[in-house]
Amino acid sequence: MSVLATMVTMRTYGSWLRGSKRGWGEDGVRKERNEMVERWDGERMKDECFEFEDGMLREIGEWIGGYAVKDLEMRVYGLAVGRRHVHVLLDSKDEALGAVVRGMKGVVRGRLRSGRSIWSKGYDKQYCYDEAGLRARVVYVERHDDEVGCVGKGWGFFGGV
Repeated sequence: MSVLATMVTMRTYGSWLRGSKRGWGEDGVRKERNEMVERWDGERMKDECFEFEDGMLREIGEWIGGYAVKDLEMRVYGLAVGRRHVHVLLDSKDEALGAVVRGMKGVVRGRLRSGRSIWSKGYDKQYCYDEAGLRARVVYVERHDDEVGCVGKGWGFFGGV
């Protein structure tokens, strides 16, 4: 079965530590809360938890979406930028997903020039194998957009389903 689209979730630095009460994953396995691991990870952080400023959310989304559409020629089905994480729903292409995510993170890091850690390592991915799965993830992403006042279809690069 081929992949129609992929939803990528990128989290800001320190926003979701291993051991979190919300659950966490390691090597593709979902794990329950582990306070000792969470505390240990928190003590190892070199910077405080990073959050995007509310007034920057739309601009950050434009940077990420613009990079995906213009530089990578990918279709963006949905995008949501929160203070501590970003969801991007992209079509599947031959591009290595890790390289795509590194590029999106790099665009934000380069534009913000904060001099500190912005992103956590890695990313989460969920694959869409059919139109129903894609539509469900579009609804999920747009619900996040509504929470921060950025309507998904209002992005300048939005590809729609």
